[in-house]
Amino acid sequence: MRNHTALGASLICGMALAACSPTTPTGSPSEADPKVAIVSPVAPAPSQPSGGRQPVAFDPCSKIDDAVPAALGFDPTTRKRGDFVFDDYAFIGCQFSRKEAVRGQPLEVGTLTISSTNITLDEMRARNYEGARPTTVNAREALFSTSRAAEACNIAFTGPDATIDVRVDSSAAFTDWVGCDHIDEAARTVEAALPSK
Repeated sequence: MRNHTALGASLICGMALAACSPTTPTGSPSEADPKVAIVSPVAPAPSQPSGGRQPVAFDPCSKIDDAVPAALGFDPTTRKRGDFVFDDYAFIGCQFSRKEAVRGQPLEVGTLTISSTNITLDEMRARNYEGARPTTVNAREALFSTSRAAEACNIAFTGPDATIDVRVDSSAAFTDWVGCDHIDEAARTVEAALPSK
């Protein structure tokens, strides 16, 4: 099974001076908002070095209700951390799996990743991601990008920190369901669940 990552993680790794690897947090489940329904809580977000930017404060793994992935066809009980922390910026993320019966076995055929980052939309534009084009998500300014190699699409839009990145991917080897066909709906659904601007 492929390793699903946050927006342009492979590109980010190529540009970052620091080592690029997912951060594995330890400890008890994160403190979820009592108004947010989460059946399978996960560990808290990892610590972030103070490299001049404001640390990411919005944690999708503790602030995004199970109803969001469920509405998009992803299993909320598969909630897991998907963080990438660097010397001077971070993606604090949460991943959910879509499963289907493949040759009689339930297999992961797609992933939804929701990340909050302290990289601005202007900085993302400057990185010139594959297939990048401007768009909007509800009333928020946004940037669409794609990764054909990873069968993934992303939409990043202004959020509680600097941007929220929503990524949907799929595996054509296992399913006819195409993640990129659902990226607009995923971004709109996530945006609607965010705190008011």
